[in-house]
Amino acid sequence: RILTEHGTDARAPLAALTLGRIQLKSLGSPAAAATAIQRAIGLGVPAGLAEDAYGLLVEARAKAGDAAGARAAYADFVARFPGSARAAELRRWVPDP
Repeated sequence: RILTEHGTDARAPLAALTLGRIQLKSLGSPAAAATAIQRAIGLGVPAGLAEDAYGLLVEARAKAGDAAGARAAYADFVARFPGSARAAELRRWVPDP
């Protein structure tokens, strides 16, 4: 509801990220999760949650069967967080071209 009625509210990015996480981890809807997580990123997810958001996007796109999207999200993750220890963990979600 926050996203549809108050999309410009400062809490909207966190609401979108939370929605994406629930869709991915609890509801088994990775395509919907990817959309929500991408929206959270676009709305400006808080910096402290950005690495997690980008990581969830990689996983969601892979689980949704979007190999190209998973590769692109992973490349974006590595570019934004070059020293991240999570890069190796996320690599398993990225299919080879």
